[in-house]
Amino acid sequence: MAPRARAPDAQSLYLEASTASEKANASKLRAEEKNLRLEGKALERREKVIATRTVVFGSEVDEFNVDVVLEQLRDFRAAGVGDITLVLNSPGGDVFDGLLLFDTVQALRADGVHVTTVVRGLAASMGSVLSQAGDLRVISRNSWLMIHEPSSLTWGKAGDLKREADLMVKLHKQLSAVLAERSNLTAAEVARKSTDKDWWLPATEAKGLGFFDEVA
Repeated sequence: MAPRARAPDAQSLYLEASTASEKANASKLRAEEKNLRLEGKALERREKVIATRTVVFGSEVDEFNVDVVLEQLRDFRAAGVGDITLVLNSPGGDVFDGLLLFDTVQALRADGVHVTTVVRGLAASMGSVLSQAGDLRVISRNSWLMIHEPSSLTWGKAGDLKREADLMVKLHKQLSAVLAERSNLTAAEVARKSTDKDWWLPATEAKGLGFFDEVA
């Protein structure tokens, strides 16, 4: 005859419950300790960034990357930093996200914050517009500027395509005016040189046309 299974007694159930509770509490404590360490590291990185007074934008212009830079700029403003350097190495990206960052930098300048934009590597498309955001515009000797007209990935009916094309024309005119504002060219000249092609400029040529104040 097979032995009859015994039901666990109350003491065994209590011990098992206590052990499970202790394990859960230990796991929770480890998670909290990990979060505190991560928060501490994040705070340390933030303090280091504030100390350098430098924001590095080395990626595509999109909502996420722009939000990261905006958060750093808010930290600078809260810390009372009066001089900020924005280092750019960007292939460009979304026009409207880029304009948000551009206008934010203009607002900082209006509040008395001195902003230096430095191109290291490439400032292309919307990145070229952001390179013009600072009080002082610097480009490293072996870097490049690339300007072209906006593009769009749009599908739909003929009316939709026409409206999108009209928007691209308006944006090209607007961005050309931004690029021309402190250069030696008119907005019409910038638009003409960047229509239907990528307009590539090495550092010295870009400075010669007035897109930069210094070649470093």
